[in-house]
Amino acid sequence: MLGWHFTVYKSASNEPGGRAELAVWQAAVSGLQWLDQLVKEEKAISLGGDGYPYTFKAQTKVLKPVVFGGPPYANAVWGFDHGDILLPGWAGRTRIDRNVWEACDPDEWLDIIVYDES
Repeated sequence: MLGWHFTVYKSASNEPGGRAELAVWQAAVSGLQWLDQLVKEEKAISLGGDGYPYTFKAQTKVLKPVVFGGPPYANAVWGFDHGDILLPGWAGRTRIDRNVWEACDPDEWLDIIVYDES
């Protein structure tokens, strides 16, 4: 599978078991362009990485309309290749937790974790 796996988390969460997950989706090869554009426009910050993962930060007020509009470049049906190891946490479908989003302050910084799925 060539593409990207995105997960958006609350940066500091008191949720049991760790950070609260706001959204998760899989995108095709061009799926990182929207986030690179936000960094270029200084609406997001790249914390670097090597694709395993890349880490970004952006405020709720920037990400929420983008994700609620349909996560950028999201695959309608998630793909995987023969021989891929699918762990129990693999979602297999796009998820958006609107309740967690609504609990976020508009100025709150969120984590965007992006894995290269090639």
